[in-house]
Amino acid sequence: MDEDKIKRLKKQIKYTTPAISAGRQLSLWYGGDVLELEYKNAVVTMAANGDVIATYRPGDENLSDIHIRDKSNHGVFAERLAKHIRDDTELTRLKELAQKRMNEDTDGLGPETPGPWLHLDSSNWWEAFVAKDGLEISSVVLDSEDYDGAVAELLDNIDMLISET
Repeated sequence: MDEDKIKRLKKQIKYTTPAISAGRQLSLWYGGDVLELEYKNAVVTMAANGDVIATYRPGDENLSDIHIRDKSNHGVFAERLAKHIRDDTELTRLKELAQKRMNEDTDGLGPETPGPWLHLDSSNWWEAFVAKDGLEISSVVLDSEDYDGAVAELLDNIDMLISET
């Protein structure tokens, strides 16, 4: 799709969530619909979907573990952890630390495993939905993990998504 068309489409986007932070692009920070776009007699919605099940262990021994179970796409992950985890870079580092510690300890992550780390049992993803006349016709999971990449992927493939309905 040509750049001018993408620019026009971006101007038509209606955002259905508070502003997406430049440092928090991963779908984990969000829950449910984030944008909507009317295009060719259809409504295309992009959402952060899935079940987020996570445990965060802070590096401070005086703080308790934070357990998150969001099966309703409400963005509970961000509500509970935004004050502890600055951005996507730190989030990724904490996930990698959890994986490293699991590989080092045959018992996995337990009460004795020092923090900080973030373990995800389940996560979410960016997904696009196409609706016509108020009925959802199709959906596709977007490959990109970050918001800007998912929007670019959606806009780049919007004609194909709509034609498949």
